[in-house]
Amino acid sequence: TAFRILALDPGRDDDPLQGELIDADIQSPRCPSFVTLSYVWGVAKYERPFLCRSGAMSGKILITASLEQALKQFRLRHGTLYTWTDGVCIDQMNMEERNQQVKLMGQIYRSADQVIVWLG
Repeated sequence: TAFRILALDPGRDDDPLQGELIDADIQSPRCPSFVTLSYVWGVAKYERPFLCRSGAMSGKILITASLEQALKQFRLRHGTLYTWTDGVCIDQMNMEERNQQVKLMGQIYRSADQVIVWLG
């Protein structure tokens, strides 16, 4: 039941998106509180930069324009937003991980403090 939570850095308007991925266990009482972000994928072109500070996924990763808009809309101006969104928290290039994490999505959404839906 391991998954990643995104600790999204605060920012304003067009500040670059950046954050850290935190390994967590959905069944652990030490799992941090988080919100999930559900968004319209739109065109699945991974061309928007996201600076990620975390182990295997450390560095610049590419996300869709729709996810970039959603993250910029909902990030906090001050303080860290702990969120789960498939486009960042699941390594989209790793099919094995993707298949395993998709099976957990229902549990992830049920465990969230809040579910945010972004329609664009």
